[in-house]
Amino acid sequence: MYTNLFKLVKLFIAKTIVKSSAGQSFMYNRLPRAINPSGHPFDIENGTETSGFVPFYLLNSDYSARSISRAEVYPYFGCQPNCLLTAINRIPDVSRFVFYDFGCGMGRALLVASKFPFRKVVGIEISKLLCGIATRNIEATSTSRTSTCQTTVINSDILNFKIEEQSAVIFMYNPFGANIMKQIIQNLDEKIRRGLDVIIIYENPVHYYLFDESKYFLRCFGAQITCSMDEIEHSTNSDDAVAMWRAAHMKEPTCDQDFHIETVEAGWRVEIVLSTS
Repeated sequence: MYTNLFKLVKLFIAKTIVKSSAGQSFMYNRLPRAINPSGHPFDIENGTETSGFVPFYLLNSDYSARSISRAEVYPYFGCQPNCLLTAINRIPDVSRFVFYDFGCGMGRALLVASKFPFRKVVGIEISKLLCGIATRNIEATSTSRTSTCQTTVINSDILNFKIEEQSAVIFMYNPFGANIMKQIIQNLDEKIRRGLDVIIIYENPVHYYLFDESKYFLRCFGAQITCSMDEIEHSTNSDDAVAMWRAAHMKEPTCDQDFHIETVEAGWRVEIVLSTS
């Protein structure tokens, strides 16, 4: 009881600070550097700012303490590029898809995806400050990207965002709690009924069972992806689980090997184990 009360008091104090734009700016600028002062190799190579950790109460000052305490929103971490690269390379022809990052944060996954010939690359992010950082990162790499696909960031609550295209790849790095994920999947189920071709790339798929429970999705890939050597010291783990689902009416990507997903820490981390039989 007292532990939960203490957590709520800390959240109240933190949220009081970030209600002002000056408080938000201070916390955003302070936290990533405090957590990861040297920067991820991705940022060093590309001249970008995607490193660090941003707590969930900073993502949107309108989040209630109740919403935060129920873990409906998760903190920002930049994805490990090697995990996303492995998943994208499983897709036979990316040129017919629009790539979306649901909860794109500072835009690292967008920059990775923009190296491929997607029709467009679009990030959806509720935090205005993170949208600004992601936009600056896109602009900073505009002359060095080999692909010419348009890359943009939209400041929106993910539940208010609607996919208009008929072919989409959606990436998520464990950004939301179960309640939000349920609503996302319900919206996607409805779009699939209307003909949407969609592939889900879900890194650290804590709420994987929600996709498994939908009759409109089929698993098509799962693996524990080892971080590249230069990424490891910037990650809390040396590897990450990556699972993919496709709309059930689609024929590709195919699933080469069965796997099961094990919860290591509820709400925080899962691992994928390949089936031996």
